[in-house]
Amino acid sequence: MLRGTGRSGARSAGVLLVVGAFLVSALVSACGDSTDGGDDDGGERLSVVASTALIAEFAREVGGDAIDVQALIPAGVDVHSFEPSTRVAAEVASADLVLVNGYNLEEGLLAIVVENVGDGVPVVAVSAGLEPRAPVEGHEHEHEGEQHEDEDPEGEEHEDDHHEGEEHDDEVMSEAVDALTFAEGDPHFWLSVPNVISYVEHIRDALVATDEANADSFNERASAYIARLEAVDDEIRDQMAAIPEGAREIVVFHDAFGYFAAEYGFEIAGSLAPGNPNQQPSAQDVAEVVEIVEEHGVPAIYAEPQFSSPLIEAVASETDTRVLVLHSQPGPDAETYEAMMRANAQALVEGLGGVA
Repeated sequence: MLRGTGRSGARSAGVLLVVGAFLVSALVSACGDSTDGGDDDGGERLSVVASTALIAEFAREVGGDAIDVQALIPAGVDVHSFEPSTRVAAEVASADLVLVNGYNLEEGLLAIVVENVGDGVPVVAVSAGLEPRAPVEGHEHEHEGEQHEDEDPEGEEHEDDHHEGEEHDDEVMSEAVDALTFAEGDPHFWLSVPNVISYVEHIRDALVATDEANADSFNERASAYIARLEAVDDEIRDQMAAIPEGAREIVVFHDAFGYFAAEYGFEIAGSLAPGNPNQQPSAQDVAEVVEIVEEHGVPAIYAEPQFSSPLIEAVASETDTRVLVLHSQPGPDAETYEAMMRANAQALVEGLGGVA
């Protein structure tokens, strides 16, 4: 069940799903000019802005040469520490379509999106409709519940004023972005391949609704990409079968792998930095992970290459365990989503597959 926040939980959940429904009823009229200039007609390509490099990759797979895609958060940059520049506002302002993950992954970006997105330009949450896991402990949103209402009364008043004077489409947009900002839930859906297939379907539908002239191309490319993703999913499941049932506990640096573990039959036994991965773990955090590794007999600790922490090596030395790598985003040694997920499966087999 979708969880609410300090505002009405039902309102936040419902509005998140409105983003997907809004595609069918509003996108065509909102971006009608783009349909007249599709790639097949030699006109300007659709300008798509994605919040992250991964979402941009998915959009590029579906859109091909019919679209131009820009990622607001570049590849290899941690979304938790990203500080937007003036470039971000300019790219949002020129977009025909904005794609975001949702569930507050883009906390530092959504205010810029709201302020700069063009009139009638849709902001689409690609995670809409997916069942969220509980928020990672220590990673709850700063502006939830009464804290938001008490500390930012001006923002609340501004929202009310907005709703009173705007037409329905603008009201839906405001509510959708608001729901994305304050919705509770672990945002790391993409570490489950079936969830990414849902992302791709949302992107396909958004592109088709925005640029009907290229609908056939978008549908064909989406189908081909989904087939590749289904093949990756099958490969991962086959590889995971080599890991004994009693050895399916993992310890990670950053608690981003809940959907991965749930999808492929694992349990996250512990995390060195369960909340913000850029925050130095406390001595108590380290001691707790050491205890978990020793009690559960975990043979490997999984680091993430974009986060540097000498404490991982300290835990490994203390417990005589190996340090291997899991990716939460593509990097130099796994440059695409498909390569990243295959590398993650291989790392788990390497670390856990030989355990009796």
